Amino acid sequence: MKRMILAGVVSVLAAACGTSSSLPYATAPSAVEPSTGGSGTGVSSTRAVDPAEPSCPSEAPTGLVVTTNGTGAEARWNAVANAQDYLLEVTRRQATNQYTMVDGFPVAEDKLVRDFVLREEGRYQARVRARACGAYGNWSPVFEFSSDGVPSAPPKVGCEEEECFIDR
Repeated sequence: MKRMILAGVVSVLAAACGTSSSLPYATAPSAVEPSTGGSGTGVSSTRAVDPAEPSCPSEAPTGLVVTTNGTGAEARWNAVANAQDYLLEVTRRQATNQYTMVDGFPVAEDKLVRDFVLREEGRYQARVRARACGAYGNWSPVFEFSSDGVPSAPPKVGCEEEECFIDR
């Protein structure tokens, strides 16, 4: 009796699956083999990503700092992997609180530092971005700084008996 019930269940399952009365041998699809969807979506695949390779365009440079000394200024930032060069932008705040580009900027730079002169006192902003794979990436966070527009006095040099020194 148990055999008859079991045979009946197998027949019902086989009919529901659209197969013959004997169940076919089936295995689960392999996790490494490509599979095709039943809806005709084609072969699925997974793309491997190498975390050591930089993305293109690049990430934003970090660590931007601008130091001033009278009318002189120096911008420095950290390197970005695979960067071909950098674009530095410096803007000055106007009386209307709008920022306008400083003459000579933006400027492309292949180093991690740029010296420049500020012709007017005021509030400034700087930002930098890297170019990798022929395209510019995201801008760095803005660095705000100010200049008093007064050049620092050159050091006093004194000389005595054919020896020169800086008088502090």
